[in-house]
Amino acid sequence: MGGSALVAIFLAFNSLDINRPISSLSNSNLSIMIIAKGALTTSQENITVKRTLSFEEASARLSDYDLIILGSRSRNILPYVQPENAQLRASRIHRTVRKSSDTDH
Repeated sequence: MGGSALVAIFLAFNSLDINRPISSLSNSNLSIMIIAKGALTTSQENITVKRTLSFEEASARLSDYDLIILGSRSRNILPYVQPENAQLRASRIHRTVRKSSDTDH
């Protein structure tokens, strides 16, 4: 497996929501990027994570990524992973990420 993955985190995210997928992908050839609204984001367990890219930077290159993992603040992701036009799906995921990140302080 090759390519790259985005892991979106939000203020007060649950660290298990990103640790499990990152651990599972660690033996792949995927490049994993953390995206967040702020440069530093603190989990509900008080773990501070530094982002690789902002949401804006990632959204400008959304088609470059093979996988997007959304953290614990994301709801109802199933409609976004159903087979359909990839650009439309990416646009919907981006709106979901932006809406969730706009609620962070």
